[in-house]
Amino acid sequence: MDPELVSAAIAESLAGWRWDGQILQPPGTDPDGAPAFDVSIGEQLVEFVGYGWEPEHANAIVDAMHRLGLRLYDPQVDERFA
Repeated sequence: MDPELVSAAIAESLAGWRWDGQILQPPGTDPDGAPAFDVSIGEQLVEFVGYGWEPEHANAIVDAMHRLGLRLYDPQVDERFA
C-alpha cells in the first residue's frame, strides 16, 4: 500500500479526524482517550485496531478505505466484505 494514498484518503474522507503518528481519532475525542484507532500500513493491507469505538466510526473508516478499492476483512468471523 502506498502510505501517501492512504493518508490522502483519510484526510479527504475523514475531515476533522486527528491522526497523530499511528493513532487516528474522530473529532471531539480526548487525545489520550477513546475512541482511537491504531493504524498500520503494510505492503498489502491497512490495519485499523480500534479502542472504544462506535459503529459509525468503523463505518467511516470502511468508507474511506473503500475509495481506494480496499475491502474489509473481519478476522473474528473469517469473512471478507466487498
